[in-house]
Amino acid sequence: QEERARQEAALSDAASRLHSAQTQNEGVSQLARMRQTLEELLQKQAEYEQKAQLAMAARAAAEVYRQEENCLREEKRLQQLLAREQEQTLQLRAAQQKLAEVQPAYQQSLAGQQRIEELQMKQQRLLQALPLFDQCRQAQKALQASEARLNESLLARRKASETYERLFEAYLADQAGILADTLAEGKPCPVCGSVHHPHPAAHMSSAPDKAQTDRAAQARDQAEQAASRASQACAAAREQVDQLRIRLSEAVGGKEPTDELEQQCRQKADQFQRTIQQLRTQMETAQRTLQQAENACHAAEALLSQSREAAEKQKIFCEQEQEKWRSAVGGAGFGSEEAYRAALMDPGELRLMEADVQRFHQELAGVQAAVNSLQSLWDGKPLIDVEALNARAETLRQQGEALHQQLRRLDTRIDRNRHLLPALRTAVKEVRTGTEEWTVV
Repeated sequence: QEERARQEAALSDAASRLHSAQTQNEGVSQLARMRQTLEELLQKQAEYEQKAQLAMAARAAAEVYRQEENCLREEKRLQQLLAREQEQTLQLRAAQQKLAEVQPAYQQSLAGQQRIEELQMKQQRLLQALPLFDQCRQAQKALQASEARLNESLLARRKASETYERLFEAYLADQAGILADTLAEGKPCPVCGSVHHPHPAAHMSSAPDKAQTDRAAQARDQAEQAASRASQACAAAREQVDQLRIRLSEAVGGKEPTDELEQQCRQKADQFQRTIQQLRTQMETAQRTLQQAENACHAAEALLSQSREAAEKQKIFCEQEQEKWRSAVGGAGFGSEEAYRAALMDPGELRLMEADVQRFHQELAGVQAAVNSLQSLWDGKPLIDVEALNARAETLRQQGEALHQQLRRLDTRIDRNRHLLPALRTAVKEVRTGTEEWTVV
């Protein structure tokens, strides 16, 4: 086991040396590769410096080109304004021609105003008469209703009067029976003064009392008042009908007011209204057309004035933008417009070139940093023979494996002997016992 421990320590030391050697060899190799890469990049540095200068010039030209685009855009806007000015000039002429065409029609439409006033007067007279027809019908209906109520009131008054007279006669007849109840033999009658009463009056069956008679009298009086009011209302309704018929006859020129006459009046009023509406529509159309033509002229004049003013301002602005562009060409370091044109580059191509230059500088900086870092660790150190170290480690591993196999065999024998020892002890004890017995024998 001690030999095995020594063998394992030697194997661990060999593995550590092998790992250190591999790490050193990898570092030295990587340093050599990085130096080779750095050399290749430095050879390309001049090319990429030229690309960077081209990209800077293209970027400056792109800034100038934006100013040129502004100039072109403003020039295009100027051309649009000039075209609009020409178009609006034609529109103004067309609007003036339209105004000249509609003015005579408007003057003719003004003559219809007098005709409208005449028709309105006739229509007004008819419209004032038409309600009288309806009022006459309503008044006639009211008169008929008043007459019906008057007849009902007269009938109710007659019935109430008859009821009262019947009840009053029965009441008076029953009063004789009441007086007969107060008579006594030998006492004079308060009516005739006789002291003998051979045939006193008898009571009437179902005779009304004083309250019933009074209520019948009250009902008779109320019916009389209702009949009087109905008579007055009927007279008033008849008077209203007469007055309305007189007014209506005067309104229609003394003609007898009939349903046919009313229909004729309504038809004439509707005809007047349609004619008035047509004349008004013609006048409104002519006036609206004239107003639209005038508005169109005013709008065209205003637009043309605005367009001319905008075009003049745009001309000045375009000249200013062109001067800014020429100043930008010189300010960006271009000696001439040709140099500026030559420096222009497609935006996509420019982005690719700038990305390529940036990638080159990043790669160069990364490789330079890696070389510096690796030099501090592996500069001047040689490559180590790793094969010899691997062979030494393999030998130690084989020796360790042999020791391990031997140790396993010894452990197996020890375990077997450990199991046989109790049996041997038992056998020895039996042999001793047998020997002692034979000795005794």
